[in-house]
Order: sequence, then C-alpha cells, then structure tokens
Amino acid sequence: MAAAGTRVLSRWAWLVGVLGVFAPMGEARADEPPVASLVYAVGSGLSCPDEASFRARVTTRLGRDPFVPQAATAVRVQFEARGARVVARVEVAEGSNVPGVRSLEQPKGACDSLADAVAAAVATAIDPMGPRPVSPAPPPTPPPAAAPPPKEPPAAPSVAAPASPPAPAPAPARSGPPLRLALTAHGLGSVGVVPGPALGALVGVGLRYGAFALHLEGRLESTPSSAAVTARDRLTGVAYGGGLVPCGEIGWFEGCVGLRLGALQVTSLDVVRPTLTSAFAAAVLARAVVRVPVGERVHLRGGLEGGLPLVRTTFSIEGEPVWTADPLYAALVLGIELRP
Repeated sequence: MAAAGTRVLSRWAWLVGVLGVFAPMGEARADEPPVASLVYAVGSGLSCPDEASFRARVTTRLGRDPFVPQAATAVRVQFEARGARVVARVEVAEGSNVPGVRSLEQPKGACDSLADAVAAAVATAIDPMGPRPVSPAPPPTPPPAAAPPPKEPPAAPSVAAPASPPAPAPAPARSGPPLRLALTAHGLGSVGVVPGPALGALVGVGLRYGAFALHLEGRLESTPSSAAVTARDRLTGVAYGGGLVPCGEIGWFEGCVGLRLGALQVTSLDVVRPTLTSAFAAAVLARAVVRVPVGERVHLRGGLEGGLPLVRTTFSIEGEPVWTADPLYAALVLGIELRP
C-alpha cells in the first residue's frame, strides 16, 4: 500500500512540475485556440498506445484536435524502456526558447496509464484554459410571408361525356381436343389367311385425337382343326403378326386401313414325319367397325375386315403344291374398347 501511494504522489508531483515548466506557453493566448506540432515515438518492445491513440486522448481533453503539421509550439513525446520500467520523456518548445523537458517512470505494464498522464499534461501545456464554449449560431431569418394566391374564377360546369359501351369480352381461346389413350381387344374368325377357317384374337393400343386414332395392333389366327387340302393331305396353320393401323370415326362408325406383317406356319399331318413350314406374310387391310357406347369410357365394337395379301405363299408336300394362299381374305371382329 505504501508503494502504491508513493507512485500516485510521484505522478501528481510530476504533473505539477510539468505545469510549472509548460505554463508560460499558455500565457500569450490569442483569439484563435492554441495549436502545436507533435512528434511521437514508442521504443521497441513496448505496448504503449500509438500516435493516433495518443492524439485522441489529447483531443478528448481539449474538445478539439490541437495538432497541426507546422506550429510555433512543438511537442515531442517519447516512450522508452529502461530495465523493468518505461520512461516517458516530454519536451515542449515554443519558437527559439529553450524547451522544457520532464520525464516520468512507471512499470512496463502501466504504459497505458502513463500515456493518460502524459496526454493530460500535454493538453494543459498547449491550452491551459481548456475547451472553449462555442457561441450558438443566430437563428435563421424567417422567410417573408408569401402573398396569398389569386382567387381562381369559378370553374365552368363540366358536361359528362357519354359513356362508351363496354368492350366485348375476348373470345375464349379454342383448345384442341385432348389426346386420349385407347385400348382394344377383339375375338375374330377369318377365312383365307391359313388353310381352312381360323379363329383368333386381335389386341391393340392407340392414341385418339378428336375423330382420328392410330393403333398398334398384334394378332394371332389358328385353325381349330386340320383342313383337308387334297384327298389325302391335311394341313393345320397359324398366322401371327401385327401392324400400325390409322383410323377415323364418324358418329358410331369407324373405318381403318393399314398394313399387317408377320409369319405363316403350316404343318402337314398325313406324312411319315409331320413337318412345320414357315413363310413371311404381309397384307394390306381395310376394316369397317360399328361402335356402341355402353358408358363414358367403354364401347362395344363389331365389324368386318378384308385384306389383300402382298405375298401369296404356296406349300408343297414331296414337291407337289398342296395349298396356296387365297388372293383375298375376310374376317369378322367382335370386341371392346376402353378409353381411360
């Protein structure tokens, strides 16, 4: 406690000494606030405030920044280390007069408080009277009262323009019919496709756009029993294939034309070893169908189909022709169509 009290008394004694040396610099006080130039230095290894921080401390005490690059009064502040202590050396000179010099020591860890004491002494040395009150600015002269605006003559009565008829509502944009899926399944009976009458099935999946449709179809036709093609030869046949069939409809009626491609297989039975022979089959077809709706999405279908084979296949047994495909074929189709 005694050591701390000694340091406090030593600091105040140093400040009193600084004021005694620097006081004559504030006697010749002009109308303008006193200013000074500043040279500030901190020795290496010290954590003392930098020049900007020191200037801010002096500015806070005076209420203004008293430092300018060139002035009649010059202030030099230098912090340097001496062993475990830091020494602040303050030198103030006015004109050609002998500068006043004072020093203060503190432990190295107290450099910040030492800078506060030096800033207070420098502020007092530059301007002993402290901050000056600023005289309030005179209130602004009120502008002259504006002359009242001239009275406007009364407006003439307005005549309402006749209301124009409302614009017609724009016609709704016409959208095309929706594109819908169509699924078909038929049973069929045909003649002229294989040796003898045949039974089979015809299935398809297609897209409908208004009154037009395009179906991808697959079909299978087979003889339910053997067909006698000569007095001693019997044959069985199977035809399978498919095609792309476009169609158009008017009311309950639908017409289609297309191309069917596939294969024709014929088996001869009245030989020592029955043989299976296959051949390519192609035909142009035309179909007329009547559709009867039984619900919003279900239609019953029935119609006739005729075709013109593009390849007339001939089958032979032991080198002798026994059956040749007919130049035309016909089929009866009955089925159902779903339109999800």
